[in-house]
Amino acid sequence: MEVALHPTVPTPTTVHIRDSKQAGGGPVLTVAPATWTDFVRYAVAGH
Repeated sequence: MEVALHPTVPTPTTVHIRDSKQAGGGPVLTVAPATWTDFVRYAVAGH
């Protein structure tokens, strides 16, 4: 998984997530920064 700003359209109000192992880039999931923060907190808590 790769989490980064979109390389051609920088948007500080969204987080772009993609499978970095998929050839050609594959689909991109775009979420709000607060949503990403909530997910990371959830994952770190062991859920």
